[in-house]
Amino acid sequence: MLTPLPTLLRIPISEALQETAALAPGLTHVCRDYGCDQEPDVSAGAAVAFYRGRLARGELDEADLTRLREEVGSYGPHYEVRRQAAFAALLEIGRGQVVDEGQESIGDPTPLRVALATWPGPNRVLNRQVLERWVELQGRYAGGVLARLSGERGEFTMQHEQNLWEQLAPDVDGYPTAHEQLRAFLRRAGDVTLGSELLGYLSRTEPHSMLLRDHCLRALRHEDFSSRGPFGRWEMATDILEAQYAEDQALWDDVAHNVAGGGLQYGYLIALARGKPNQPTLHLAAHRLLDSPTGRPALAVFYALCAVASPNEVVSEAERQWSTVGPIGQWLFRPLVKRLGRDDAARAACAAVLSDLTKAQVRVPLAVALAAASPLPQALADDLAQVLARELSGQQPTTFAYDPRIGRLRPLVAIVLDVLGNSISLDVGDA
Repeated sequence: MLTPLPTLLRIPISEALQETAALAPGLTHVCRDYGCDQEPDVSAGAAVAFYRGRLARGELDEADLTRLREEVGSYGPHYEVRRQAAFAALLEIGRGQVVDEGQESIGDPTPLRVALATWPGPNRVLNRQVLERWVELQGRYAGGVLARLSGERGEFTMQHEQNLWEQLAPDVDGYPTAHEQLRAFLRRAGDVTLGSELLGYLSRTEPHSMLLRDHCLRALRHEDFSSRGPFGRWEMATDILEAQYAEDQALWDDVAHNVAGGGLQYGYLIALARGKPNQPTLHLAAHRLLDSPTGRPALAVFYALCAVASPNEVVSEAERQWSTVGPIGQWLFRPLVKRLGRDDAARAACAAVLSDLTKAQVRVPLAVALAAASPLPQALADDLAQVLARELSGQQPTTFAYDPRIGRLRPLVAIVLDVLGNSISLDVGDA
């Protein structure tokens, strides 16, 4: 059973078990309680590994099918995750049609609903299972595989379709039929605002194109805070503009013009702070935003702060945000790393604060940012190695520290290992 381990370990273990599932029963037996795991990728991955192994060894029996039939129609806490895991396993053993044999027993007797995503985000194990069988499923559902796997009770709209393509976009490369259908959707969608995953897909399939450029600029204008907010969309659009359009002066002039306008456009301000941090227009807008930061998007406020504040002010704000262990602190990580990466004085100020601090829970978050911007000074690396040795000695309870990359607590040992192992980056996923 993988559940007691942190997600950072459970995901690669479940992936490795999927690859070795046929070797021996003992390797996948630990996956038999996959339904107890609340992490969608881990639960589905463990289910696939467990039943892949049983199928390969000729152990699959009617009891397995009975269990999967029950789980694909289950209710209760985290039922979506259990249904996804069961459906991924059914696809693995060639019995995906089981989901169409049952009906919902609560409410109207409609076909069982299995969605490709739950509220925390995509289930990439299930996504890959579906993509590998895309042609088969499209045939089964008369070209409407996304509508069938949307989990929606009512009409399947273009917005629903876009949401599902956002989930599939990271994995659609290498599946020609699905790829072509996604391209057809983008042609039909016209001037919709794409999310971060579809922007990333376009950056891979149509790099340096006017289509990608236009969608990135449209994403910067999008300020819908009704759901998860546009922060990921802004960051992805800016990553692409920095990487692929750094020399497009007309584009950056347009960004600066929008920043200089009467109303602050936060996405454009973030892009300018990232792409042209020394632009006078940015500094004027940043001061204007910081004069009244209340109610403004945290990401824009932190980019403004890191654009114009002194090195000591920036580091002090990081120390303040990260010592309170709040989720808002994660939005300061990338702006601070960008500032540390281009400003020797800011790096020196951060190193000096680190040298003066004695409490590891406060030092470690700052060390994460400094390590992401440049190699740590040897003296600081040696100090962190001593912290690690104390934590691993077994003579004190496990210490937790704030990881500014994800905005929550993690075991201090895990974070220090990241820092000393040079695995810190701006693109760290959920830990």
